[in-house]
Amino acid sequence: MHRTRIACLTVVVTMLLVLLGASSGAAPIVPVDVDVVTSAADGSAHATAQIRSITPGTTPDAPLVQVATDQPRQRLRGVGAALTESSAYVIAQLPTAQRHALLENLFAADKGGLSVLRLAIGSSDFSLAVNSLDDSTTPDPTLSKFSIARDERWVIPVLHEILAINPHITLIASPWSAPAWMKTPENFLYGLLDTQYENAFARYLVAYVQAFRAEGITIDWLTVQNEPASFQTSMPSMLMSAEQQGRLVHDDLGPLLAAAGLTTRVLTWHHTWCNAQPPGGCVGTGTATFPSAVLGSPDGGYPFAGTAFHCYGGDQVAADDATHASWPNLEIWQTECSGGTWQNDPFGDAARLVVNGLANWENATILWNLALDPNGGPHTGGCNGCRGVATVDTGAGTWSLNVDFDVLATESRFAPSGSGALVTTTSGSPEVRAAGVCSPDGRPAAIVFNSGAARTVTVSFDNLALPVVIGARSLVAVRAPVGTSCSLGVWAALPAAPTTSTTTTAAPTTPPPTATMVTPATTVTPATTSPPPSSDVAPATAVLATPTYTG
Repeated sequence: MHRTRIACLTVVVTMLLVLLGASSGAAPIVPVDVDVVTSAADGSAHATAQIRSITPGTTPDAPLVQVATDQPRQRLRGVGAALTESSAYVIAQLPTAQRHALLENLFAADKGGLSVLRLAIGSSDFSLAVNSLDDSTTPDPTLSKFSIARDERWVIPVLHEILAINPHITLIASPWSAPAWMKTPENFLYGLLDTQYENAFARYLVAYVQAFRAEGITIDWLTVQNEPASFQTSMPSMLMSAEQQGRLVHDDLGPLLAAAGLTTRVLTWHHTWCNAQPPGGCVGTGTATFPSAVLGSPDGGYPFAGTAFHCYGGDQVAADDATHASWPNLEIWQTECSGGTWQNDPFGDAARLVVNGLANWENATILWNLALDPNGGPHTGGCNGCRGVATVDTGAGTWSLNVDFDVLATESRFAPSGSGALVTTTSGSPEVRAAGVCSPDGRPAAIVFNSGAARTVTVSFDNLALPVVIGARSLVAVRAPVGTSCSLGVWAALPAAPTTSTTTTAAPTTPPPTATMVTPATTVTPATTSPPPSSDVAPATAVLATPTYTG
């Protein structure tokens, strides 16, 4: 009898609660379907997509990520890597079916989703030989010997395959050095650009853009010099001051681009977050001063459109925030960050890089080599122990994806090119950091990195709170349910090209020879040098990885 009375009371109470809910107009809370993409440091998930049924609500004491869907920030060009000559070479050695499968995994929108690629103008340290695109033994100011034949061997054929998968790839190109005859001393590995050849060097850069255009490839962005404060003897390099870069771009490169009808823009600096000085290390604890010296000078207008950083020294957040505060209408790109054997936490390094970039005004994130062989090559000098986004075993004709891919693919799934960042706040745990994004079709998502133990994180899109279980040391992309919308910011209005006529001589155009893949004429011996160490004062934020981790 006692149990019967309890049961009856329970029914009565339940009915009263239902009636009260109905009378108050409160709708019952029902689960919603949420798209989630997960990558984990332990390899248990590799940009793994799933649909989770989640009941909205908050979890007591859980970290909170709040995405303001109506507060847009910078627009995004996406994520990617560098198609170095070494990368193109190892990819080209794969059997056709394997090569296409690799490129599909890297660039297809529903897989890797990479949308930005960096190219080298002439040799970098990841090339099959050390030379420029005009290796005349005597000065050649008319660029009569200019040729992109080396690119037609490997880079351009692979690039055409990539563009067939994603025709909207954004391309940025960078020289590691001017031809030796333009330099003091006349050495391709080190030295300075001779002032008498500044115009010739500008025409050299425009000739490269025009030659690729003749191949049906648009070079959207340039940097004038890779790591202009770096002095090297095992790889191409060239020191360049802020004064010289500003003068060269303003007086020569800008007018040449405009005269040729090219829309290519230029990013300045292209070096560390810190204030690097020759031979390349950080000086002091401040952020890089080179960008302000260029952009703040009378030479800092068109075609300059932003700043490029590398991850090898300094503080990413401080550099990004300081640069944006000074130049809010210009872009900020992370244009190089390599994974390698020196890392202790490769997954965490890469995850922090992309989340910090989204949260702190970066428009693009580009890692270093797109693909390398199992020995981290081939390369002619510079980095020993670097790792590509993919590893290609040319002997076996196989490939694998590395930890860097997992991180890039997790971000790109819900933040493809054309997306925008959203104002986002994170509280409750220093082990959780996040950034909100709005896709081109107006649907919000959060990219959340949990560097600690497995936990529930409340991800809130305005008033919709979703308790999301995130595994230990995982990067998770959480997309708001269908029907949730967000606001996209507008693209910044970059400095306009001059409309007045110019008498500057346009650069010559190289006719496009037929692109074929052929066997290299030389064998490259792997270099024995290691990546340059970080400064003791401003250590690098490592963003590099273990060679045994594959996706």
